[in-house]
Amino acid sequence: MKERLLRFISVEPDEAGRVGLLFVMGIFMGMFLATISVASQTLLLNDATFSESEDLPWVMLYSGLYGFAATAIYNFLQNRIPFSLLGTLSLITVACLTAFIEFGEYFWSDTKQLHEFGFTMIIPFTFIIGLVFWGSFTRMFNLRQSKRLVGTVDIGAMLGTFIGFFS
Repeated sequence: MKERLLRFISVEPDEAGRVGLLFVMGIFMGMFLATISVASQTLLLNDATFSESEDLPWVMLYSGLYGFAATAIYNFLQNRIPFSLLGTLSLITVACLTAFIEFGEYFWSDTKQLHEFGFTMIIPFTFIIGLVFWGSFTRMFNLRQSKRLVGTVDIGAMLGTFIGFFS
């Protein structure tokens, strides 16, 4: 049964563990990005003091600038520190910022600014988590394996996104 499943998804027996780990990582990545997106967008758009016509363009601009800055910092550090350290630090940073968004109301008096900050973090979170995921993928497999396995591994992120959006 296991051999048939591996053959069906084009996975060699020696790749099963690595593919399984990336598949599970993709599920959690998709669930996280879907839930943080829905929560941040909902909190911001339901804020009575938020004006879509005046505030949304600025929030979108800041989101793009934060995404650009996060990607630039990641790319700068990518060739200077080991990937395992970079990936770990990146995911810890995402976790700490998420915790701040969740519990920031205890430390921040203006909830509109906190909701705007949460909204602006959607793009940087998506970029950084994607960079860590695909960086892990490219380090685990050679080019031939990558071409064969990219669809199989990416299904985990798709399933996680579906679970996150529909739950």
